[in-house]
Amino acid sequence: SGQNLTLPAFNATEFFSLNETAAANWTAAADTDGDSIPDPWDDYPADPQRAFLIQVPHVGEHYVLLDDAWPVIGDYDFNDLVLANRMDLQYDAQKRLLRGNVRLRLLAYSSEQELGLGMELFTSVAGGTYAYPFGPAALFSGVAPDDSVDNCAIISNNVRSLQRVAYKNDGVGLTARPDEVNFSFEWAAAIGGDLVWPNFFVFPTANRSRELHAFGYPPTIAADFSAFATADDASIRSWNWLGSFAMPNAFYRSYRNLPWGVEFFHSNFKVPRAGVDLAKAYPLLPNWAESAGGTNLSWRDFPNNQEVFQLPE
Repeated sequence: SGQNLTLPAFNATEFFSLNETAAANWTAAADTDGDSIPDPWDDYPADPQRAFLIQVPHVGEHYVLLDDAWPVIGDYDFNDLVLANRMDLQYDAQKRLLRGNVRLRLLAYSSEQELGLGMELFTSVAGGTYAYPFGPAALFSGVAPDDSVDNCAIISNNVRSLQRVAYKNDGVGLTARPDEVNFSFEWAAAIGGDLVWPNFFVFPTANRSRELHAFGYPPTIAADFSAFATADDASIRSWNWLGSFAMPNAFYRSYRNLPWGVEFFHSNFKVPRAGVDLAKAYPLLPNWAESAGGTNLSWRDFPNNQEVFQLPE
């Protein structure tokens, strides 16, 4: 009468009902590594420890755009630092997360500051809700762990050092193909759960505690709170680094509810040119923002091509 097959997904469990023929094929297929997942459906058919590979996002990359003027309103071109990343997550046959491989591309860097770059890993619960793992769940390779924050890596204390040449990629100054950083983490699912989400942030090289995150993300436990609710910032000034929290939260937003950092999924996002407001570079953005994401969901697909910069391949 068929069977149910459960596979890991990024933020949901998917159930597939198999008809009798498919169920028979499942039962008859070879299982070389003996992990209960037949070879045709096993991403690692010769490895009993691993069974599934999930790419996040499934299509394109996760973009993070930051304006380093915080807590003062800047020029809103959001090209002071532009990152694109993708995670490949490895699961066992019981759908427990084992490991993540991260590919990060440094697309643009027009900041006049020397900036460091970090990444904190959250447990992804569901529906825009995240949680702090109850203890150290991540063991990083290829980047330095942040000794003051569990499940956090310092990708670089000076992003310029990640560049072969000091390109800006904003239409002014030096242009170059974006540099790439690859690193990984082993994950203890018993501590951190099976779904993770990266929270990228920057800080001045000379001051690790002055963090800047994308809209709504809380700072890490190592952050200095003294700049919150100063100048144009309207963030709250306290936080509890335990349990779960909904996003976006009340951090890194102006009194007009505007961000200093934005994130989204896309396949070929074009960076605004130097000094060009993101809303001018992408004319559909204001309606999307004013509707709280209810309309013009594809605003990223319709740039004003005179106001954006095509990155070198």
